[in-house]
Amino acid sequence: MPGTRARFLTAGYMAAITLSLLGMVSSALYLFAFLWFVGPGGVVADQFQLLGQTAKFRLLLLSTAIFVGMSFGFLGFGLFLIQAKGDVDAEVTVNDYKLKFARLSPGLFVILCATAIIIVCATFRIEFNFKGSVPPAAEVPAAGPAPQYPPGDLGFGPGPPPKGGKP
Repeated sequence: MPGTRARFLTAGYMAAITLSLLGMVSSALYLFAFLWFVGPGGVVADQFQLLGQTAKFRLLLLSTAIFVGMSFGFLGFGLFLIQAKGDVDAEVTVNDYKLKFARLSPGLFVILCATAIIIVCATFRIEFNFKGSVPPAAEVPAAGPAPQYPPGDLGFGPGPPPKGGKP
């Protein structure tokens, strides 16, 4: 029976390390694809399009960070399974609050760091509001009349087929 337990722990460790490496490689490829396909961009038509692109880019970068956080979580799990030895002491102070970790194993420390990365990225608020100057209503060109579509047509395609049955 001891051999079965050791094989199970070894398989779990190998799976955790494999998932960690796959996560790191996939996050690197994801970020590379993001940078490759986004490129320098083109001419931005207006400020609202710029806000939309900025929000989209921030969302893609945050999702990349979540990939990295998951990879670190798998790495910490692998370290936890092999019972990596060592003590990690960490202390965090923010304003009046103080958090101290004493004698943490390396695996647990990496899992806590991965959890912090994922929580920060998942709860990060992406601002999508315009705080600049908007021209007064007199300077904004008036919109033309709304297009009129036949009944049953939503304006997306060529319209409903003629009543004769053939388009």
